[in-house]
Amino acid sequence: MDVRHGGMYWFHFKTDSLDEEAYHEACLQGEFREVRPPSKLVYTWRWHDLDRLPETAASEVTVELTDLGGSTEAKISHDRISEPEGRKRCERIWRKSLDKLGQFFG
Repeated sequence: MDVRHGGMYWFHFKTDSLDEEAYHEACLQGEFREVRPPSKLVYTWRWHDLDRLPETAASEVTVELTDLGGSTEAKISHDRISEPEGRKRCERIWRKSLDKLGQFFG
């Protein structure tokens, strides 16, 4: 990860399959569009499912963090997803990821 305006990131990992029966390989890559520590991060998101799906068009994620004095509020929006199935898939991914993050910090 090169976390700066114009910097790139790339992840290659194994994840649950869409039918939840097995694991498969996937890649996620994008470019950082806005980096404002410690409050805002905007980046593109391009998904590659190496087993099943073609490369997706780039969508955009915005993460905004607000200090609440003893805790932090995180607002995440994921925009520019044109296909309904793609929106559902990203929602599942975000929910699962945020649940895991909550367990880690919980």
